[in-house]
Amino acid sequence: MNLLLLRRLSWRRAIACSYSDQNRTYGSSSTGRRGGCEPRYKQQQQQQQQRRQQQWDYEPYSSTNSRPQRRRIDKPPRVQLRRPGQQHTYLVSCHPGLEQVTAAELQQPGLEAAQGVEVIAPGRVAFSSDSLAGGYAAALCLRSATRVLHLIHEEDLNPNRAAGDTVYEATREGAPWQQLLQPGQTLGVHCMHFYNNSNVSNSQLVARRVRDAVCDSVRDARGVRPAPPEGPPDLPLVFQLLDDRLQLFRDLGGGSLHRRGYRSGAVVHKAALNEAAAAGLLLLAGWHELCHQEGVVLADPMCGSCTLLIEAALIATATAPGLLRKQWPFEAWHDHDKQVQAEWRGVRQAAQQRARQGAADWRARGG
Repeated sequence: MNLLLLRRLSWRRAIACSYSDQNRTYGSSSTGRRGGCEPRYKQQQQQQQQRRQQQWDYEPYSSTNSRPQRRRIDKPPRVQLRRPGQQHTYLVSCHPGLEQVTAAELQQPGLEAAQGVEVIAPGRVAFSSDSLAGGYAAALCLRSATRVLHLIHEEDLNPNRAAGDTVYEATREGAPWQQLLQPGQTLGVHCMHFYNNSNVSNSQLVARRVRDAVCDSVRDARGVRPAPPEGPPDLPLVFQLLDDRLQLFRDLGGGSLHRRGYRSGAVVHKAALNEAAAAGLLLLAGWHELCHQEGVVLADPMCGSCTLLIEAALIATATAPGLLRKQWPFEAWHDHDKQVQAEWRGVRQAAQQRARQGAADWRARGG
C-alpha cells in the first residue's frame, strides 16, 4: 500500500515538473513568440522605475545621516493643530472615510463646547475648546471615533540634525512633565502616525526617545524615574511624526474608544466588526434619523456578534457609548481639579438624562 502511494505521488510530481518546464522561459526572446516574457517584464520594470522617479526626489547624503534623505515632491503643507486664542486643542481619529460623520457628530447635542471642527486629513478631525470638559464630552459621546487626543506640544524638527536628539530635546522642553506625571504614576507611549520624515524611519526609536525625555525630566525634578506600567498607564502619551513635525498628545480614553464596555468578559471573534466602524456605518446610512420613525425595523440576518444591532440600539435610545465605561484615565490627572470634576459630572448627568429620555421615546414608538 505504501509503495502504491509513493508511486502515485512520484507520478503527480513528475507531471507537475513537466508542466512547469513547459511554461518556463529560458534566456531572452525578442520575437514575441509564445513563451517569451522578458520584453514584457522589462517594460514593467521601466514603468515602475519611471513612476518611482516621478514620485520621489532623492537628495544627496547629509553629514548627519547614513542614508539619503527621501522627501516626497507632492508633500502637502504641514498641518498646525494649535489654534490661536484657544486654550485646548483636540485631535479625533476615526476610520478613513468616516471623517464627515465624526465631524457631524461634533455638532450634536452634548458637544456644544467643540469649536472650529475641521477635517484635516483622512481619518483625523480637529477641534478646539475653552475647557477640558469639551474634550471629555467628545470622548464620552462620539460613536465613530477611535481616539480623542489632547494636544500637549507640537514642534517642527530640524531635518539636518540627528533625529533622536531633536525628538529628545523637543519632548523634554515641550511640557512640564513633573506636573503631568504625578508621583507614583506610570507612563505609556504609543505611536499613532509616522510618515514622510527626513532622517528617521523607525517609530520605535522615536517612542524610546520620547519616553527617555519624559523620564529624565521627571528624574531631574524628583530624583526618581517613573516606574514602568504593569497595566493601563496613568498617563497614556500618544505621538505622531509627520513631515518632520512632532506632535504629543494625552489620550483621553487610554486606548481605542471602540471598547465600549458591554463586551467585558465575553469571547469575541478576532475578525468581529469594530464597534466604532459599525456605528459610523449606521450613521452614514441615516439610522439616527430613521430610528425616530414609527414602524422602522433594522434587520441584520448575518449578525455574528450583534455589533450592528447593539450600536443601532444605542443610537436609537440616544445612549452615549462612553456611559458603559467604568473608568477614565483623565480622572487621575493633575489638572482634573474640582472645577473640572464638576464640569465632568455635569457632562455625564446630561448624557444620562438624554439616554433615559431616548429610551422612553423608543418604547413609546414601539421599540
